[in-house]
Amino acid sequence: MRAGRVVRVTGSSVSRGAEGVRVPLQRHYSRNTWRTVNSGVIRASGAFMLTAQPPRKGMNTYRVQVAPQGPWARSTSRPFVIRGR
Repeated sequence: MRAGRVVRVTGSSVSRGAEGVRVPLQRHYSRNTWRTVNSGVIRASGAFMLTAQPPRKGMNTYRVQVAPQGPWARSTSRPFVIRGR
């Protein structure tokens, strides 16, 4: 993937009834610093779609994190890498 190109990031929620919950996409900057770079919402099907735009060549680490809401606790995906060339 070329640095600066838009990449689709998809996933799904295991929680039923989470429709409309905001899903932030975060990029790792340094040590324990994560910054939100985009966000979307969970659809009725439980799926969500976001876009990432890796700003530089090399490894760009991202995660999806959902804040606690209603009966659900905070949930964070495993970090994943999008490699820019």
